[in-house]
Amino acid sequence: MRTRLTLALMLSVCLSLIPGLPTTPSDTQAPGYFLNTFLVQVEDRQTAERVARDNGFLLEAELPLLNMYVLTHPDVTSRSRRSADDYVSKLMEDNRVRFAEQQVALKRVKRSHGIVYDKQLEFPIREVANYSAFYRVPQKFSTRDGSLFDDEFFKDQWYLQNNEQTGGKRDIDLHVMPVWQQGFNGLGVRVTTLDDGVDHEHPDIRNNYDARASADFNDKNDKKNDPTPDKSSAANSHGTRCAGEIAAEAGNGICGVGVAFRSSIGGIRILDGVVTDELEARALLYEHDYIHIYSASWGPHDDGKTMEAPHTACREAFRKGVETGRNGLGNLYIWATGNGGSDDDHCGADGYVGSIESISVQSLTDHGDKPFFGERCCSTMIAVPTGGEATKKEEMNAMYKIKVVTTDLNGGCVENFEGTSSAAPLASGVYALVLQANPNLTWRDVQHITAKAARIPIGGDGWTINGAGYHVNDKFGFGMMDATVMVHLAQQWVNKPQQRVCESGEKTVDANISPGQCHKVEFPYQSCQGDDATSITNLEHVQLHVHAEAARRGDVEIYLESPASTRSLLIKRRMNDDSKEAIDFTFLTVHNWEENPAGTWVIEVCNTASEGHHDSKPMHFTSWALTMYGYHDDDKKKSLPEKAKRPDESELQTIMRREYDFSRSVTLKRAVDLDTVKKTEEIKKEFDEKADKILGTMSHLFQGRSFKLNDLYKNKMYNRGLTSPEIADDSSDVEFSDESLATLKRELLEALISREISDLEKSHIRERSHDAERHHEITRLLDDLEHYYYYYYYYYYYYYYYYYYYYYYYYYYYYY
Repeated sequence: MRTRLTLALMLSVCLSLIPGLPTTPSDTQAPGYFLNTFLVQVEDRQTAERVARDNGFLLEAELPLLNMYVLTHPDVTSRSRRSADDYVSKLMEDNRVRFAEQQVALKRVKRSHGIVYDKQLEFPIREVANYSAFYRVPQKFSTRDGSLFDDEFFKDQWYLQNNEQTGGKRDIDLHVMPVWQQGFNGLGVRVTTLDDGVDHEHPDIRNNYDARASADFNDKNDKKNDPTPDKSSAANSHGTRCAGEIAAEAGNGICGVGVAFRSSIGGIRILDGVVTDELEARALLYEHDYIHIYSASWGPHDDGKTMEAPHTACREAFRKGVETGRNGLGNLYIWATGNGGSDDDHCGADGYVGSIESISVQSLTDHGDKPFFGERCCSTMIAVPTGGEATKKEEMNAMYKIKVVTTDLNGGCVENFEGTSSAAPLASGVYALVLQANPNLTWRDVQHITAKAARIPIGGDGWTINGAGYHVNDKFGFGMMDATVMVHLAQQWVNKPQQRVCESGEKTVDANISPGQCHKVEFPYQSCQGDDATSITNLEHVQLHVHAEAARRGDVEIYLESPASTRSLLIKRRMNDDSKEAIDFTFLTVHNWEENPAGTWVIEVCNTASEGHHDSKPMHFTSWALTMYGYHDDDKKKSLPEKAKRPDESELQTIMRREYDFSRSVTLKRAVDLDTVKKTEEIKKEFDEKADKILGTMSHLFQGRSFKLNDLYKNKMYNRGLTSPEIADDSSDVEFSDESLATLKRELLEALISREISDLEKSHIRERSHDAERHHEITRLLDDLEHYYYYYYYYYYYYYYYYYYYYYYYYYYYYY
């Protein structure tokens, strides 16, 4: 009896350390159940209505950007362990239906670790109510105007500027201070967290909250579409904490400071209920022309035995988001890599991290190492400092160590938010600064900047210099994120050429692999060469789809080696994965970034089962298919193949010193204020409306003609100061075509903007220029532009005035 009481008392004490366990899903939310929800893809809504009516279904909702529609059937139960295959077959037999699938409740886990008990880890971490209990070395650092932010825990945010506040390594941080000092703060950029909601009444969030960038997908009865989480459970603080990392207001005396503290923050409530493929797709495309960045700190279960990719609708949503989102530049999808390191998980088995459209983010300790919960894989792009320890034992001894400072439910603040859940929002904040610096970057440009700006945070094993000179590592991706270098690159970035895709098609292997053995497939890959639309000289993403069967899925390891000898471990042996399901999965590597794909590639599939073990049997490697993504560079010298190498410690230290020195020496241009940006857009809009008329008339007059500028014309232009001597001396032919007219229009607009906008950066002009005056001047210029239209139009009928007309056009062109 006394033993039982003692055990009960111990259990009571242990549970008292846990502030609130995540609520156990009810049966209606439990993953694995088939739902009375069917997703179909047809030509349009009218067709969907007819398909539903003709087959006995009801049309409930639509995903218009994907031409997908949600149907229900009155004879199918709301949830069941058994699929309704007959109903799916009936839909697929309808020749108007391109795709049909019954929806399943998916298991999606928040990738947090620390404050609230995390069921993915083997131990709970207690809430620290007394902030003075945290270990800290007080530091002060300044913003642009030299004053210290008065936010309560700003000085504890070591990951913004690491001055060894937590005893970590100096400069293991985001290096964000120089970016702030030049006026970059995320203004004008909209970021949304896909999570369990956002407590937008929090005083550190409310002024940056954006209702248009927010939605509630969990409560269909919520007419206000309000993403406020269910505050009855501490587990629903996840989205609020992520939001605070990105956009917590600066200088208000509350909690901490967000990385992009003037960005607009939204929240889509998706994780506090049943999650389906359709719901994920809807979230990824919600307001996709308004929202710039989506931050996701969740994914399939990181238990070391789950292998799952986005389903059909979600996969299509990713593609649509980068193709059409952000007005064609592509949305940014920032994804946490996962916390399954202590369960021997490998993020190669996570298809969300393995999507080419996502930027996967790893955590770093305050010493620059991988924390014990971090996962490895060759699809990870970047790492950011969030805290955590290298081993589980060290973590248990670091209970009072500050991790990430951020907002909590009900106006609260926490200082030990942790896990890759905290990594993705920090990265999202940096990407908001990057887009503020250059809003014309495509989604691929941002990934290129990410790779190019990364720094090696720590030496040791695992680093490879690939065939294009990029350092890569399964633990860190390209390295540690550096906000200053990223903004520097963004300010001078030239957009990469259009993405090209080269596919091998499915190749049959039919190989049996004994325990302890590997099977290699070598193949010369020439189909991406030449001058056609699939020609690639510079790689970005490489995906390998493999079909293989094994007695134990966790015994399969797969490698991919490029012609440059860069070797990627696509999936490693996982000790907890006892599944007998076949591998039918697409793996991703970014380790071949910018390499030339020409040459022989090697696929190696291994059966790591121990020979003689009770369940060791040959595995069957059935087929593979390789897809390469990249671009074509006409400068062949830039894409000459090099051989990858493993740098020794001395080489790594040299690279680290060089990268550190460069990051501390770059000079950033000051941020352009939002008023100037808006005025530029106004000029562009008014200009387009009137310039097209002028250039259209010019096209009629000059189409197909070429001529030399006569001496009289040149002298008049030069004497008026409207050309340089070089232009005045030029006697080359001038030919008008659709292409040259478009060029003239662009140059004329640039000249107009340059005159009216660029000078606003000069303080003496800014002081004497008021909005009304600037608007009046712009209006006058546009009126002149319209005047010239009628002037040109009049002389269109009089070829005699040909040179007179041409003279006046160039008078206008060079004047402005």
